[in-house]
Parts: sequence; structure tokens; C-alpha cells
Amino acid sequence: MKKLLLSLLIAACALQACKAPVPKLAPEDPSVIPPGTRSYLIGISGFAPAGFPSYTSDAAQAFWPDIESASELYGIHVDWQDTGLIRDAAAKTDLDIELVLGFQSPEDWRSRRNDYLKTASTLLQEYPQITHLSVGNEVNLFEFSHPDNYLEFFEAYTEIYTALKEEFSDRTIYTTFQYDALTGRATLMGENGTTEQTELLGLVSGHIDAVGLTVYPHLQYKDPQDIPDDYFLTATATGKPLAITETGWPARESYGKDLQFLNDQNYTGSPEEQVIYLKRLQQLLSPTETVFVNWLMLNDPYHWENGVSSGSGFQIFDSLALRENDGVPREIWQHWLGWLNQTYKAQ
Repeated sequence: MKKLLLSLLIAACALQACKAPVPKLAPEDPSVIPPGTRSYLIGISGFAPAGFPSYTSDAAQAFWPDIESASELYGIHVDWQDTGLIRDAAAKTDLDIELVLGFQSPEDWRSRRNDYLKTASTLLQEYPQITHLSVGNEVNLFEFSHPDNYLEFFEAYTEIYTALKEEFSDRTIYTTFQYDALTGRATLMGENGTTEQTELLGLVSGHIDAVGLTVYPHLQYKDPQDIPDDYFLTATATGKPLAITETGWPARESYGKDLQFLNDQNYTGSPEEQVIYLKRLQQLLSPTETVFVNWLMLNDPYHWENGVSSGSGFQIFDSLALRENDGVPREIWQHWLGWLNQTYKAQ
């Protein structure tokens, strides 16, 4: 899922430790997020029943009621030719669905625009639960993976957005950017992660209902308290509401030997830091117009141990979930439920 990010991360082993841009905040209140109101939905993205990837049929059955009890929105992020999970989810949950429909290859942008459009249109017709649709995922990274062709995506996107909005004016349609790389604040991605790409937002101006973002500030900041108050400034400057399709903070306190340089430079996390990040995120969102926030994964997608590689291929993302791989809740769980129990009032 994050193979590109990991390859960039490994290439950046010689990176220098970054300085915190703002002073640390006062210690966070350890209490559960109190009752109140919020103006955005909160949900969970990803399919990872307890024990994933070797999960039992009982775990698969338990996954859907667990998702329904812990979210207001369910995020499905798949390639446009891989729609099985969409159909399964629509049959097993009454939650609204936030769909990121991957459109990731130059060949597709060039010659399969109509096929993609037909697939997206059919899904929106068949499943009214799909209330939010992203055409493509982390599309600013195409500038690095396909430097000679990436502008073709934006041309195709404009055509697809225009056609879909004519037919589905009531759905929220947009594309999704990897926000930390977009703003040049993703040191762990190496040179590509420190190259600002904000001009790409202009290529979709007028053709988005929201700004889709994957948000992983641990690619830059060693402590969630170091995330600056203006973190979302670039996104809010578009005048469009935010749609956070993925976010999270690692529970890992140490990585395997292959990523020892991260341990040495304190680019690690902890269950306690997950809680601090959740509350910091709530602070950062307070002045913004936001449609929804989806946490990445209910359960960790792999079993892992501190100091040991999980073999997942993406250690910096394998411990972000609200619960352990076996479904045991982390410290963040009760705080997440406190957030969920706040009253949702749309802006």
C-alpha cells in the first residue's frame, strides 16, 4: 500500500535529524475526549479483520459490526478494477462509504478514461451508500513515479470529474493528495518528500468538491506535539473543505534493524503518542472546514514486535491502527470512542 513511500524512506537513510518548528505544547490531558460537538464525520479506512492477513471466517464476520460500532463512515481504497470489497461492504454495513478508486497508471489515464468513468458511474448508481468518491489516490506522487506522464492524470481527472458531477451532483467528488509530500514536509521520504508540490492543487482548482488528503505527519515530526498550528494552511487556502481519507500515528517504539537509523534519530512512536496525536489532530481541525476524518485501520494489518521487522514491507505504517493485530484495543481506543460519541453537526 505504501511501497513507494517505503522505497523513498530506505533511500533516505542518511537524512539529517529535523528540528521541531514550534515549541512543545503543555502536556496533554490524559482524560478521554469529553462530550461536545464536531462538524465532521469520523470513520475508519481499510479492511483488516483481527489476525489479518491470516484471519478466520469468524474474524471476518466480526469485522463489520466492529466497524459499525466504531465509525460513522467506512473508507474503501482500492484500484478501479478491484471492486469486490465495495460490493461486500455495501452488503454488510449500513454505513456511508468513502471510496478512493485508484486510477494510478499512465496507460489508464491515456486510453482507459471511459472505462474508468463507466465503472465509477456504475458503482455510484448501484450503491447510494458511496457518498464520497476520490478519483485516484496520492496523486501528487505521480510526479515522481511517472515524471513524463503525470500531467495526463490531471487531464483525465478533469474529464471524469465533470462527467460524474453532471450525473451525481449530490455526491462529494475529488482527488486525494499525499499532504505531507505535497507541502514538502515528509523528510522520511527523502528528496521527493522535501520538494514542495503545492502548484498541483491549481491543476484541479474548480474541479473538486473537497481536498482529499492522506495525512501522516510522522513522516516529518518526531513528536505529535511538534506539529505546527498552521499544518493545514496549504489545504485550507484552496477554499475547499478537507476530506482526510487516511491518517494515523505509529504505536511502534522501535523498528527492526533494517530501519535502525529511524530508532537512532527518534523517528518512532508509542501507544501514548497515538493518543497525543489524536488530540492534536482535533486541535488542528478545530478552525477548519472538514467533511470527514478517517483513521487508517481498525486493527494493525500485521503482527509486529518492537525492534523486529514485521516482514510487511512497510514498517512505518504497520502500527497505526486503533487496535493490535489480534483485535486487542490500544490506549487510543477509549479516546477514539470518546471522539465518536461527540455530537456531529454539519457546517
